[in-house]
Amino acid sequence: MLCGLKGAHLPRLAEINLTMDIEHEEASDGVNNASVCHLAREFPGLQSLDVTGNHGVGDLSLKRLAQLSSGLITLGLQGTSVSSKALVRWLPKLPRLRRLAIGGPCNGLEISPAQLMA
Repeated sequence: MLCGLKGAHLPRLAEINLTMDIEHEEASDGVNNASVCHLAREFPGLQSLDVTGNHGVGDLSLKRLAQLSSGLITLGLQGTSVSSKALVRWLPKLPRLRRLAIGGPCNGLEISPAQLMA
């Protein structure tokens, strides 16, 4: 379904919320790396993306967002498969990022990128 979204049809789209219920793992396979990579490519002006609870979202997603969506201000990654190594590698490439949610359903954190990098 997400692959049908085209930036040309929604040129002002700045916020996408694709959260899944992180307490119900069977429902958390909807969004994956391919989906996020497509969104990053189609919507380079994206300012807010929340993919909380989508276990199929991993390091490749963060890499593509850092390469193609440098205007991101908020990013929700709780309950995803993004590694701490990828966070350290790719967060500095998101200079406008001000709010980041990471971690699992029980131990999630919402912090600023500056706190993470300190």
